[in-house]
Amino acid sequence: MKELRRFLRSLMIDLLGIDAQSVYWANQSAPKGALPVATLRIYSIAQEAMTEDRGVDEADRLDLQLPQAAVLEVQIFDESGGDPVGRLEALLLKLETPTVSDRCHAAGVAVFAAEPVLDITGLLADSKTYEPRAAVDLRIRFNGHVKDSPGIIERVEITAKAKKPEKPKEVYAMEVEVAEVDGDMKFTVRKGDRL
Repeated sequence: MKELRRFLRSLMIDLLGIDAQSVYWANQSAPKGALPVATLRIYSIAQEAMTEDRGVDEADRLDLQLPQAAVLEVQIFDESGGDPVGRLEALLLKLETPTVSDRCHAAGVAVFAAEPVLDITGLLADSKTYEPRAAVDLRIRFNGHVKDSPGIIERVEITAKAKKPEKPKEVYAMEVEVAEVDGDMKFTVRKGDRL
């Protein structure tokens, strides 16, 4: 998850054109950078498919890959006169470019959908000043990885005795008749000769 967060933050810094000091994860204890500021939050992480066994590494541990999806929320707080909605709309366009798609592919991340950009401009505590704000939710997919050491069965001891095999049941061939009736294929299956 650390690598995913590191990649997403780096990508947002580049695409939003906001100073790195002013792009950070929401709900973290850090001084707020100078406006404009972008906050990021990952939520609604869900399993997309069953875990896939990717083989064994050099230490004989299973490498298990878990396809997952989540929502990356991006919010921008801008200075008076700023255009956070325009920044996020530009972000959505940049996410469609081949360069960004290739960068995401190399990191094992896909941005596969986006919600509409929301203008969430708010009145500050002084009740006089409006702070331009906007938010967008990006749907992302990525793979979680887990290593497992289930152990190896080195010796098996069987103590049961084999039973005498039962007499095989009668076996018959099948006869299949294929005919075309009014443009449709008709199949008839019958019991054939005893084998």
